[in-house]
Amino acid sequence: MKKAVILDMDGVISDTQNLHEVSESITFGKHGIKITPGQIRKEFTGRSDQFIFNTVFKKFNKPLNFSEASKEKYTLMTKLKNYEIKPIDGVIEYIKDLKKIGIKIAVASSAPKDFIQTVIQNLKVSNYFDAMVSGDEVQHGKPEPDIFLYAAEKIKAAPQDCIVIEDAPNGIKGAKLAKMLAVGITTTHTKKQLLQADLIIDSFKDIAPKKLINL
Repeated sequence: MKKAVILDMDGVISDTQNLHEVSESITFGKHGIKITPGQIRKEFTGRSDQFIFNTVFKKFNKPLNFSEASKEKYTLMTKLKNYEIKPIDGVIEYIKDLKKIGIKIAVASSAPKDFIQTVIQNLKVSNYFDAMVSGDEVQHGKPEPDIFLYAAEKIKAAPQDCIVIEDAPNGIKGAKLAKMLAVGITTTHTKKQLLQADLIIDSFKDIAPKKLINL
């Protein structure tokens, strides 16, 4: 029986992946870089902001002040008035059910810590998490295992006792490198793109919490 579940945020807990991609696309455009939200999703889902901005600006031979560019992105995200942060279908009850059976729960997201807190508080589930870990807190972002190993450390769980739920190939790869059981959910990528996962689900309704922790 597993003792802990580590969840990615965008695309797993919150339906915010598209908001990231649109904001990044507009931010890049302000710097003379044309890249669509679809291209960003295909190439960079699960990667840290620093990796994305460094890669894109270098590719287009543009000077980068990451701190300023990141600030532009998150300022823009807060200004998209017509966008409401919504939970992935079924995830709120799933988190509550995991807590009821005594499972430790952590968030491991490439997003900045303050944005993670904003989303989790907005969805009214902050009290259910034992730890929240951002990409800013580790040396290497996904697909390296650092963020998952740090999350496990914070909740005092051995890697082999952890299950990671991810929506992106980079996250799945990171979980496997951390020696954790990886569950892929097809909210932003297809089953074919998540083949490295130990289990692939289309929604949280596909596997009950009690069955999940006994994988």
